[in-house]
Amino acid sequence: LKNTLADDNRKIIENRTEFYSKNPEGKIQNEIYMDTSDRLAAGGFLSTAEDLARFGSAHLNDNFFRPKTRSLIFTSQKTSDGKETGVGFGWRIGKDSEARVIYHHGGDSIGGRAFLIVYPDSKVVVSIASNLSFAKVAEKEAEKIADLFIKVS
Repeated sequence: LKNTLADDNRKIIENRTEFYSKNPEGKIQNEIYMDTSDRLAAGGFLSTAEDLARFGSAHLNDNFFRPKTRSLIFTSQKTSDGKETGVGFGWRIGKDSEARVIYHHGGDSIGGRAFLIVYPDSKVVVSIASNLSFAKVAEKEAEKIADLFIKVS
């Protein structure tokens, strides 16, 4: 990953984006300053859509994880009464509107939103990155983009 690093607001980071939000009237404004160093274990990183897609693609590659490890990561955890949670290790596991298996994860922070979806059967990965707080992008939007590649395959 060439452009993924922990956010450090004290450092000058080449090509760091500006972060925005919408005011109550829906107009774009600069987002407030936020120190994300308190959430590095769960976020607080800067990245690009390209690096996120590269990361998602690596999860499909036997050189990144052994098949047994990948199977553990992408197997839904279960509650004590045996019900599947739909969540593996760091990934949500489910099916899209066409009943295709998907692995996905998204996240928000002040000033940004990212969403990553992996279609293991077709080997299609879609990443979306936005520099707008609480941007409305998630599964539905990623699926529309994935459809462009899956239906062509």
